[in-house]
Amino acid sequence: MTPGPWSLRDFGHREHGGVYVVGARGEWGFPTICEMPMQPNGEPCADAQSDGRLIAAAPDLLSVAHLVVQATTGNIPPGIVQFAREAIKKAEGGA
Repeated sequence: MTPGPWSLRDFGHREHGGVYVVGARGEWGFPTICEMPMQPNGEPCADAQSDGRLIAAAPDLLSVAHLVVQATTGNIPPGIVQFAREAIKKAEGGA
């Protein structure tokens, strides 16, 4: 998995870029995690921004799921812990 943080970058109309989720800047620039879909006219699809924000949050959400599973306080309901375990499996290829 490309390490976080990930962010949403809107580079405008397709001729000049697009909407991308990118990883942290590295030696070769920002690694592209995904390119959000564009309409035939070159404009981003209606949900490109909101879907992109959700994808960009994925590394943070996975970290939170790991923290929920590791919590030892006993204050987290078992159903939530199981939900977090299932999300981790899905994210890490185990589901």
